[in-house]
Amino acid sequence: MAAAKQLGHDPTNLTLVLSKGADFVHTLTLPEGSAFPAGSSVRIVVVDNGENEIANWQAVLTESEARFVVQAELADTVPAGAKYRLYVSYPTTPSTEYLWFFGAVRRKQ
Repeated sequence: MAAAKQLGHDPTNLTLVLSKGADFVHTLTLPEGSAFPAGSSVRIVVVDNGENEIANWQAVLTESEARFVVQAELADTVPAGAKYRLYVSYPTTPSTEYLWFFGAVRRKQ
């Protein structure tokens, strides 16, 4: 048996860019032939440097997409340097949660 290089899911580190006065709009699309099981959810949790939650944004799911539209009034309250985590939750018993993306918030203006 070959030695494993890692165990577990390895989330992707990406910067989340927010612009003053603009809505945060982003769509994640699953690979062709993939679908979110009924009852799945996708959310972005934003925390400050003390790990206190300052935002929790739920995506609207279609069969193969997770769509975020966060109004500027809410997005503008998130400071530069905050941290975010994007979680996907599948409706297993108990639920199965994956951290797909994480990183820092960068502000434009």
